[in-house]
Amino acid sequence: MSTEDRRTVAQIAADWWCEKYGPGSSKDAGFEPAYRAALGPLLEREAAKKMTAEDAAKVEVFRIVLESMINTRLKTVPGVAVYLENDFCPFGTLANAADAAGLKDRWFPWKTSMVVRADSVTVQEGYCGEVTTVFNAGGDQEKPQNHQPRTTPKG
Repeated sequence: MSTEDRRTVAQIAADWWCEKYGPGSSKDAGFEPAYRAALGPLLEREAAKKMTAEDAAKVEVFRIVLESMINTRLKTVPGVAVYLENDFCPFGTLANAADAAGLKDRWFPWKTSMVVRADSVTVQEGYCGEVTTVFNAGGDQEKPQNHQPRTTPKG
């Protein structure tokens, strides 16, 4: 893959997270009904909030930082997959980019993982969500066989 292909994959991944970020993004955490009832009011209050101009500017900083981090990782370690994950808050590379931009942890989609490779981007959004292909250089947009989100935080 060329540097341009890697940049494009990093842009696609960063754009996806930016599009999903915001109030009301935490919809599917796989809670049992009792937990859902207890957290319902909190989630409703968060969903009612509006993104400010300052928040939007931070999202743009996040987009640039995350894209750069993905590109650096793909160039530094050929053949590596970059894992971007959010449980109830982001961790690893996603957390580092969010911290650099000053983003609020609670506005990322809960229980979501993404795998970025030099030629593909796959994502599992929400608890037990379907694995979908966001981008595949080969043109095949069907569900990949090897999306394996990690279950432990790593940087």
